[in-house]
Amino acid sequence: MDQMAVNSYGQEMLNKYIYYKHRVNRALEEGRIFRIVGHYDWPRIRTEMAKRGWIEKRQFASDNPIVDLPHSILLEEAEPGNNYELALIARMIGRTKPTWMWMMNGKYYYRNLDIPIMNKLYVRNCNFGGKDGLQQYFEVMDYGSHPRGYNLIECKCLEVFVEDYYLTAATSLILFLDNHQSLVDRFAKGEENCVPWSAIITVFQFVTQHIDSAQYGMSVSQENCKNSGLNEQKAKVILATYLNIVKNGMRIETYHKNVQDHIPIIRTIAQKVRDTWPQRIHDGYMNTWLLKPAYSGQGNGIIMSADIEEIVNIVKEDTDTKKYIVQKYIERPLLVHNTKFDLRQYFLLTVHKNKMRGWAHSKCTVRLASEEFTFDRFSRAIHITNTAVQRRFKKRSNEHLPHLHWGIKDLVQYLWKMGKPHAWQEIIFPQIKRTLVSFMKSAAPNIEQRPGRYEIFGCDWLVTEDLQTYMLEINRSPALYYYSEVSVDVVGTVMNDLIKVTVDYMKDETASTGGFELICEIDMSTLEPFDVDWSQYYRPRKSVTPTDDIHDYLYEVTRQSSVEPCPDENIIPRPPSPPPLPLPEPDPNMTKLPKKSEVKTTQKQPQQKPVALPTIVIDAPPQQPEDRKKVLQETTKGNIMTGTSSTEKKIEEKMYIIPPNKKRARNEDNKSQDSNKTNNEKSNNKNSDNRENTLSQPEMGQDFDPYGETLITY
Repeated sequence: MDQMAVNSYGQEMLNKYIYYKHRVNRALEEGRIFRIVGHYDWPRIRTEMAKRGWIEKRQFASDNPIVDLPHSILLEEAEPGNNYELALIARMIGRTKPTWMWMMNGKYYYRNLDIPIMNKLYVRNCNFGGKDGLQQYFEVMDYGSHPRGYNLIECKCLEVFVEDYYLTAATSLILFLDNHQSLVDRFAKGEENCVPWSAIITVFQFVTQHIDSAQYGMSVSQENCKNSGLNEQKAKVILATYLNIVKNGMRIETYHKNVQDHIPIIRTIAQKVRDTWPQRIHDGYMNTWLLKPAYSGQGNGIIMSADIEEIVNIVKEDTDTKKYIVQKYIERPLLVHNTKFDLRQYFLLTVHKNKMRGWAHSKCTVRLASEEFTFDRFSRAIHITNTAVQRRFKKRSNEHLPHLHWGIKDLVQYLWKMGKPHAWQEIIFPQIKRTLVSFMKSAAPNIEQRPGRYEIFGCDWLVTEDLQTYMLEINRSPALYYYSEVSVDVVGTVMNDLIKVTVDYMKDETASTGGFELICEIDMSTLEPFDVDWSQYYRPRKSVTPTDDIHDYLYEVTRQSSVEPCPDENIIPRPPSPPPLPLPEPDPNMTKLPKKSEVKTTQKQPQQKPVALPTIVIDAPPQQPEDRKKVLQETTKGNIMTGTSSTEKKIEEKMYIIPPNKKRARNEDNKSQDSNKTNNEKSNNKNSDNRENTLSQPEMGQDFDPYGETLITY
């Protein structure tokens, strides 16, 4: 290969490095470095950040061989978007901290306190991400519907739950009788297997006592349980009366000649129940409850039961292994094609400057059950609408519904056909926003007031048959995966708009926020400040500005040393760099990275000082000379794909791989000898030369010059 090709290759590598270095320097000056922590790819985030001129500081696993590759291989193999380019850029960035970080797991939040913008909030005292913590916020919210629930961890509220279980049985019986079309038919005279009227009076007295307590602002609490007079005998009467009438269909025995005397009593107390506890109309008549593991998600471990003895036994037996809360099951949900559904909606909370802001996104995922709604059996395919649960069921019982999800437009169209065209815009979504505002106001005092923090939450909502909206859960680490075409649209749009809020809006408050609507803004000066002593967890390190530049790189390529810069500069210190020289300006005509095919090597170029090129030592040499690309694919690239480190192999010999089509020129004597030999003689001679060079070279890491030129081994 003539000297012109070598110079062309060196100039190509130089231009390529200048392109990357100017790109990195510009991002560093403008503070446009971001990092994603986690195993998921998050393509929408990377795409949107790249559109805004941000570059990623990618961190590879320590066992990935790409972290041990020298600069020369990374630079030569770098192509837009591949791992070599990402590793090269990460080395150029060095130890400079990113400006924007996406980290779903908050386990190492305290290690990144100096990151200006990060998607994690520190919540003290009561964490609303857990089901037990959210239950405490439900109790203090001034607006919003939510299922009645009790914390049964270590059986804290077990007595209160048992009291409410019997009260729910009593109120369900009363509402069941009141809603019966022909209440007179529920009475009988002189028949066997009837419920005595005295048992009904016992139920009325128990409910009336709780109604009187509620009028004085007392809920079903520990103190109220002590004064209710509920003993074992009364509990048996209430439960037996409820089961015999509601579930077994028995009638009420009466001795009055006129049955109409009983009906006004039932109507009056039923109206008092509705006025005192409006939400109990959604309880239904089956007295069904959900046992949920307090620290689990995706519908795992949920137990559905209407048997008080079964619930109590589970809670007491699994106290050491599982922590439960119990919630009343909403038995009268809105159905689509006789199938239950719930809504996954996204809520964004940001802390910027002196404001804490709440944002609600209008796009939701309608999560569908797999089978039609019924209480004939407690099946997860019928009652648990979590996507992680329903994706296990491939069959659909209703041909009108797709697998897993509907879009919000599909729900609006269904409501339109039901004669409720404006239900979503005027009733359901306004209730969602008002509930989120109430929740944010109650949670704000417990959220760390550190500017630059934000977090996205996945909120689950249930809509009842009369269009009342219940908040079921708030998930602090929602699954933002693409389970269906609907989730691709919803999650993709939410992630795009999240970048608009946390990048564009935080820089310019007139910027668009997409589908996120600002629903609440709290001045943090009105909140009581609190400080967290992070010193017990973490000692912050100083951010180091990278000193790597083009001259440093060229020095690393050609320097007479065996020390290769380590990707983790916290472990092995970088050797001193040569005196800095001005960085050449990039070619103004080069707006993007040039392709190798575009570089012309045949055209004569003015004489210029050749750039010293490294020759890389790879593990074991092949038996026959091969093209460098093929060898590199079989070694370095193959190791990267399989995760095998090249250092694990036995290195008995070393092979010097010359860059493709750019082999070093030998002296004139060798050229003349090679030209007079046949092809077989050429290959044999090359193999013998390689063996001699290999045997005569010094140990790994020392300088060796088989062809009269500087050769650096790595």
